Amino acid sequence: MTELRKAQLVMKDILDFVVKICEENNLEYWLDCGTLLGAVRHGGFIPWDDDIDIVMPREDFEKFAKIFYKYENEDYGYIDEHTDKIYHYYFSKVLSKHHFNKDESINYNKGIYIDIFPMDFYEKKYEKKWERFMFLSLPFKKNKEKGLKRKLSYLKRQVSKVEWGILKYILLRSKNKGNKDIVTYDWEMADYQAKFKYDDIFPLTKVKFEGTKYNAPKDIHLYLATIYGDYMELPSKENQICHNKEGFIFDEKYLKKWSEDEDIIDSNCI
Repeated sequence: MTELRKAQLVMKDILDFVVKICEENNLEYWLDCGTLLGAVRHGGFIPWDDDIDIVMPREDFEKFAKIFYKYENEDYGYIDEHTDKIYHYYFSKVLSKHHFNKDESINYNKGIYIDIFPMDFYEKKYEKKWERFMFLSLPFKKNKEKGLKRKLSYLKRQVSKVEWGILKYILLRSKNKGNKDIVTYDWEMADYQAKFKYDDIFPLTKVKFEGTKYNAPKDIHLYLATIYGDYMELPSKENQICHNKEGFIFDEKYLKKWSEDEDIIDSNCI
């Protein structure tokens, strides 16, 4: 079994633990981004992927954070911006306490993890304001320009600060209340502006991932096409890369059961 495959199975084990918590507490979740794409296109992980992403409605995301301590044990931990001062992301991770990333860029807990992202709802009447807000957020999230472009980007950032602050206040006050017409990612993903109609996601359906059925958006095709366009087309070889190039560290005694069960899993990832 390859090192990547071991990491993938660790992540699937974490996913099953998270799903167990969701099912026991009536929390909604669904597979997202590359994980959902892998389920549809490969029946499991994208062959070169070392990542699992799921999303939860904001209310359930916050409930999950509050109840996780009841489930934490010697195998799994939880991390977000409130539990670790070094961790500065708006989304959370559930991680392994036995298996770790070698990635030197990670300066917080290095346990192999899955990502959990919050999803927000807002009424259609706020749609234009939200789009304007996301546009104004871009300078805060991207600043890779050089020279004159960098200076102009900085100027735009300063000029838009007041309007950005007002819009954020209005939208944060209005989202997740009233009618749930639009579903979108947290504003922190301003460079990832996919949004969906509520009825295109709910009621949730099921999709098979690594031999197990998990929650997925009602219209999986629309969801993936909104994010990726022609999602069935494979990227070029040079773009078939992992996030973690440094590799992983495993406690082999906790992998024994997976090496025994590997033949059972219906996957095209090896």
